Amino acid sequence: MVAYETLTEKYLKRFGGFLQTYFDQLYGTGNQGKHGRPSPEFSPINTYPLNNYIWNFMKHPIELSWAPESSSVGFEDLLSINIPPEGNMDAQKVLLVLVNLSSQMTNQKNRALDTYADKLLLYGDSFDGIGSTPEASSTSEGEGHIVLAKFLTILCEFQCFLQECSILATHCVQQLAALFKNAEPHVVSINNLSIPAVFASLGDMLASVIVLEEIVRCQTILKKHWKKYKQMIKSVRADSSLFGTEAETLVELEDQLRSLENDVISGQLFRNLLDKVVKEVGKPSFTKKSCLMEKMLNHIAHATSMVEVSFNEGEDYLQPVNIAALFIFSATLFPKAADQKKFFFKSVWPYLKKIPSVAFPGAINWIPEMYLNSYNLISQKFFDARALQACELARQQYLNQLMNTIDKDVSNYHFLVAKWSTEIQDEFYSKDMCQIGLKDVSRRCELLIRGVKFAQQLRHKFYMTINLHETLGRPITKHLLATLCQILELLKFIQLTFYRFNVQVSTSAVYIVQNVIYKAIGVVKEIEKSLKSSDGRKNDELKSDSVTVLKILENALKGEPSTERRLVCKMALDWAVAYSKVWKVEQAPIMLAHALEKISIITDLMPQISRLCNCSCLYWYPVIFPAYFQSIYETEIEATKLPLVCLMINDCYRLLDSSPHKEAVQSSFVNDIERYLKNQMTDKLCRDVETDVRLLSHSHLQAQAGEVFSPFRNGIKDFHYLLSQPFLSIAGKKLSLKHLVSKPFLASIYLYII
Repeated sequence: MVAYETLTEKYLKRFGGFLQTYFDQLYGTGNQGKHGRPSPEFSPINTYPLNNYIWNFMKHPIELSWAPESSSVGFEDLLSINIPPEGNMDAQKVLLVLVNLSSQMTNQKNRALDTYADKLLLYGDSFDGIGSTPEASSTSEGEGHIVLAKFLTILCEFQCFLQECSILATHCVQQLAALFKNAEPHVVSINNLSIPAVFASLGDMLASVIVLEEIVRCQTILKKHWKKYKQMIKSVRADSSLFGTEAETLVELEDQLRSLENDVISGQLFRNLLDKVVKEVGKPSFTKKSCLMEKMLNHIAHATSMVEVSFNEGEDYLQPVNIAALFIFSATLFPKAADQKKFFFKSVWPYLKKIPSVAFPGAINWIPEMYLNSYNLISQKFFDARALQACELARQQYLNQLMNTIDKDVSNYHFLVAKWSTEIQDEFYSKDMCQIGLKDVSRRCELLIRGVKFAQQLRHKFYMTINLHETLGRPITKHLLATLCQILELLKFIQLTFYRFNVQVSTSAVYIVQNVIYKAIGVVKEIEKSLKSSDGRKNDELKSDSVTVLKILENALKGEPSTERRLVCKMALDWAVAYSKVWKVEQAPIMLAHALEKISIITDLMPQISRLCNCSCLYWYPVIFPAYFQSIYETEIEATKLPLVCLMINDCYRLLDSSPHKEAVQSSFVNDIERYLKNQMTDKLCRDVETDVRLLSHSHLQAQAGEVFSPFRNGIKDFHYLLSQPFLSIAGKKLSLKHLVSKPFLASIYLYII
């Protein structure tokens, strides 16, 4: 009883302290409003600074962890299971090697796009280019030398990363060549074996290298600083005693800089990787036609046939780059084994030519035919001048068609997204979790996946529209700019809908994943049962491998849907589908593929929504902000979207955390936003409100309202739609339009009431 009273008293004191703190904050805010004085140079963002923690609604109330953080279940643990006597132990070992290769290549791809892409893109932004001010641009050469010297560490890490990619690609080729060798015997049956997951992972890693290569090529500031830095080192070495250094040390530094220039600064990242792989694996070993070449070309042809649908739906914007990288990779490995040009124009180009361009991070456009033409894989280039002109014409026609339908498409998406939001609200509020059934679980799964698809399609439409205008040199009209902003608003609305129902989504996701896994295991059990009942002796080897991979697939499904387990499931399913002719279960491959796709989407739902609805791309198009703020000020309906604009600005601000010079570039960006906000909104709002107050204080002059130059001809404007806006958070600081307008009038209100 004493312990209970002590605990109660403790919590009462804590609650009383909370009330006292809250009262002090309210009292301080009131005094600031009564006795505050406007500073001569006040900033619209710094006017109402954050002195205390404010709840960030962008952080999830619930964040699911699909695997225990303390568990370190590796691929060996997932694949080291008891195989039935009729199974093949070698298939288990081969699958372990392939899964490890695929996992490492996927990690390299994520590391390239998440770690190095933004750092390379944002280098020099505080000195020149996008987001900089004229004052920041006029920096001395010495500061450029210092910035590059600090950036050398990242460049060295990046060089090591490229070396790891080349080693991994070499190892992958060697392992696949050992598996798909021409001479018998084979450890597993390779007649119908197809492993698209491995080729796709290899293509993704190569595509990420191409993305980084294009970024380095477009980094003019980095190359400019690099050239001056080398000149400085050379000058210092010429008179090393004057600077207190040793010439031998500077010679070693120049050697390292030369190595960095050849591997990184030259912008030949992908070509260097190809040369290293060919040098390691040995070109004579791949000069003749081989089984590996057939498997790789079959995968390229199959993936190319689906690239148009995948790209237009926004599922994977790197898929065209993946295919081009794999084709160049195979053509380099097998230069004389087959007619690469004939295969390209028969199986690849009919589909790839429908991709006008691919938008890379940082407003960089990748043109398929231009990039392929830069590699002399055959005696002559792939495309002549006439073919390139036809591709350019097709790109212009694609943009014209896109512009003819964009208004209608965006209007339709407004209706579809609003309908989806209403349906998801009705679904989550209609029943408690203890009352839902299997139909409710399936419907919630369909609603969540539909929201992800909407985000993918809207993001793809925005990037294709704005990047094609930049590629073709077409100006963006004011109407088109408003339409593009509406697309970004829809993306933020989708993201906020998921955050609004985050608790319900997270709770439902557990039941959804369990239901999908249960159905998938049932399909696998049915396949295993059909294999046991089959008695074809001709397919003993296929049956043995199928039993092994199906047992591994079943074991991987019986557990938490971690990244490792999902990769094992995908690899085992690809292997099992290759032997589907020994099954007696129709539609099983499609059912299992759809099940794994649902599991992947649901388990990565919130990270995927955050990535798809991230509007940090606005940082590369700063001209949008002034027109956006002007539209918000002039239109009452647009003003309700001001909180969404703040979320977009915060996305841009968080992007700058990856900058090598974070403080300088963030300060420059915030100053730009302040200037746009001040010129397009706050100054106009203060001026118009002051005009209205003066008109109200001189209402006895209404008799002159009919004159042409009378200030009363337009009447009193209603700015309630702006002044009633809630507190807005921009770059970690608080903003209140009402506070910005009311504060300057508190000190001089007597002028308007005399």
